Amino acid sequence: METTSQIEKHRGDLYSVVESVFTTMLGMELHPVDRPPPRAATTITAAVQFVGAWRGAVLLKCSREQMERFATRLTGLGPGQIDEEDARDAIGEVVNMIGGNMKSILTPGVALSVPTVVEGTDYLVRLCGKGVATAADFVCEDGPFSVAVVEFPKEATVETGEAAPSA
Repeated sequence: METTSQIEKHRGDLYSVVESVFTTMLGMELHPVDRPPPRAATTITAAVQFVGAWRGAVLLKCSREQMERFATRLTGLGPGQIDEEDARDAIGEVVNMIGGNMKSILTPGVALSVPTVVEGTDYLVRLCGKGVATAADFVCEDGPFSVAVVEFPKEATVETGEAAPSA
């Protein structure tokens, strides 16, 4: 399937882009890991969508505490100086930087949406498209987190989130 080859050929790029953003913008060293991070009590999903010649999204999932620590690193403010809105804006900016770097690697003619940030313990993110994803799981001094790139056709949907298991 062409979609699989298109997204899979960018798996290595995803690792490089995430590492570059975290090293350059957050001053953090991170390492890829082989399995997804454990589910946090409160999960943050920040996303940007690609529109145009190539359609998809980048999603960054981390804990609430990580979002706050990433925000202090990005802004240079100390702990306790970041309010909730600033923390959400900062994690949105981090996923936007990842998306912007991926955009330059993908098919020409791609634009990014504004970031979306969802927070909670039992939620579902529904994107306009369903397709093939490649995920990269990382660990840094602030703990584990995940980044995924999803590619999708026009007529389907993608759901991701932290929905509680059915009984």
